[in-house]
Amino acid sequence: MKEAAGGSGARVGAIHDLGYKRYVGTRRPQSTRWQVITRHQLASAWKTWWRYKMWLAVAVIITIVIGAIMVVSKSESLGDLRKAGVIVRLVDGLVFGSVQFYAWVGFLVSLTVGAGVIAGDIKTGAFTFYFARPVRTIDYVLGKLAGLFLVQAFVILLPMLALTLVRLGLSQDTDELVGNLQYLPKTILVGGLGALAYASASLGFSALLNNPRQTVALWAALYLIGGSIVTLISEVTKTPWIGAMDISLALQSLALRIFDVDALGRSAVAASIPTALLSLAIWIGFGVAASFFRIQQTGHEGIGGVS
Repeated sequence: MKEAAGGSGARVGAIHDLGYKRYVGTRRPQSTRWQVITRHQLASAWKTWWRYKMWLAVAVIITIVIGAIMVVSKSESLGDLRKAGVIVRLVDGLVFGSVQFYAWVGFLVSLTVGAGVIAGDIKTGAFTFYFARPVRTIDYVLGKLAGLFLVQAFVILLPMLALTLVRLGLSQDTDELVGNLQYLPKTILVGGLGALAYASASLGFSALLNNPRQTVALWAALYLIGGSIVTLISEVTKTPWIGAMDISLALQSLALRIFDVDALGRSAVAASIPTALLSLAIWIGFGVAASFFRIQQTGHEGIGGVS
């Protein structure tokens, strides 16, 4: 403190900000900001038992049960699984047929983890946290989608890969092992597309409304009721492409066609590979487009000066 000029006796003071310190930490490049959002999404999904851990445990149990059946039944044959007169063993049918079980687990995960993501961020005001920083719309959407894909991959893709590895281990000789290696890329395609489709669809529905409960209810109603309707119409009218509008049936059709076997006569009602791929692509495209558009419109609301 010192006296003011002119001898008035008044004292003036200067305040110095001694707490300021220049940031010297790691500066993340813009292209990697989505990874932070992905890690946050994974941490959020892992927080409570019912949200994700329970469904992961269900997927593990399904894998153990099917794997045990494959080991016990390795010498059994399923008479209705034939291709060009060659009987396909039960273990082969279980590899591609497992997708219908994991699809249900994927749907349940999409309800508890994915279908309320964006609506939840809107409700809690999390956009202020995200977009007060230099985070772009594409960073947010990519980060959320990557996180949802990973949680789905652990209940769809990885269990199917585990069953495929069991099938390889049950090969009688080297020639059979080499022939069965074709299962690996097919499993990765079916399981990967399934995980991405459920992740994208649930993310897209989470962007349609502001209330997470409403988005979850909307997704559940469309999947369960809408899926049942298209399945019934497809079977009654013998038009497989209608059934392929359902994600689960599209995955089952793709698995049936790509593994090139006739499972219990299901080939007659299974969509073609292009049709199944188109259906899954539409679901993925819808999810990405809906979430991107919503974030573009509302992501920066209430954050002054941020563009």
